[in-house]
Amino acid sequence: MSAEVWKEYESNEISHSVAHHLAAIYELMRDQGYARVSDVARALDITRGSASLTLKALKAKGLVVEDHNKFLKLSEEGKGIVDAILGNRAIVRKFLKDVLKLDE
Repeated sequence: MSAEVWKEYESNEISHSVAHHLAAIYELMRDQGYARVSDVARALDITRGSASLTLKALKAKGLVVEDHNKFLKLSEEGKGIVDAILGNRAIVRKFLKDVLKLDE
């Protein structure tokens, strides 16, 4: 069984790091109306080079779009992934708070 779980994990395109990058773009767009590579790097407390490498891969997968002014936005597929991430996060928070009675 563990081999099957591992194969499923390996086939998952959305790593923890990718989820953070997508969520950072979403939050920057929501809060300030735009997102650049430097903004994502600052939000995630990583180097601009590291953010740039991950974002290049996300653009190649069609999850992030960059315009001619170097502003980033999420594609429809990228937005869908962020919606799923935020939905899962809300469920986990509700479980921790309401079921386990943990403080936020």
